[in-house]
Amino acid sequence: MTKGVTNIMDEYQTLYDNYVKERTDQQNKIKEQMEQLDAQMKQLEEQQEQLAQKDTVITSAVSAIAASGKSAAEIAALLNIPIDVVRKITEN
Repeated sequence: MTKGVTNIMDEYQTLYDNYVKERTDQQNKIKEQMEQLDAQMKQLEEQQEQLAQKDTVITSAVSAIAASGKSAAEIAALLNIPIDVVRKITEN
């Protein structure tokens, strides 16, 4: 081969190697972002579960205290929650 052909092949190989590296870097970045999103989704699911458990506890507490004859205002003060929440639970 002549030097010109060798130079062209070397240049092509360099361009190809750069392309492959860029694609690999992009894929790795996307994979990392997906892993971060998965971690965030798990965290959100855990937070939602905690809120659901908290709501269940609050609902049970409000219902139990309401059954004892306390007013919505008294229940709200005892549990330190908004009176609207108490009213919503006791109306159902």
